[in-house]
Amino acid sequence: EIAYYSHVGSAVDVSAPGGRGNGLIGTDVFSTDISRDGSGPVFDQYREEVGTSMASPHVAGVAALMKSVRSSLTPIEFDALLAAGSLTDERGAPGKDVLYGNGVINAYKAVRAANTTLADLSARIAVSPSTVDFDAAFSSIDVYVSLVGNVTQTVFVGATTPQAWISVSEPVNLDSRTLRYRLTVNRNLVADGFY
Repeated sequence: EIAYYSHVGSAVDVSAPGGRGNGLIGTDVFSTDISRDGSGPVFDQYREEVGTSMASPHVAGVAALMKSVRSSLTPIEFDALLAAGSLTDERGAPGKDVLYGNGVINAYKAVRAANTTLADLSARIAVSPSTVDFDAAFSSIDVYVSLVGNVTQTVFVGATTPQAWISVSEPVNLDSRTLRYRLTVNRNLVADGFY
């Protein structure tokens, strides 16, 4: 179940165990810890912890296992496998949802998926990052658009009406399957807010 402290929303890509955070022994994630008594020695120990500090290492560990069986695995391929449901167990609404993202990470499924080829997946377009946030610090962000899966299939991409406040550069071919676009925002054309 979703922990009370869990992040939710469209930015959630994947879920992992983080513990209940209710203070009861046996309900959080058992992990390594270093403790100091304040005056001297350091004690190596195990203790229960909770939160994204526990959930994030689960996902990072699974990604490391995937790289161990296929060292050429790229972040875009990882994203494609994640979006295809090849790395997770479905929870919540079908497909990506605001509570579980693409589901709960499953190490066994993920390693098996890394051992297969992306040609086994239906052709699709993968975009990384899938959302952009210029915040106050950036006026340009690079976005990578890749064809993943079975390249003998045809994929059509449609464009929406462009907005005056954002421009998209001509694509740069990075390889036979990946294009890089640069998105640039003109803040003079928009009021403060989210777009």
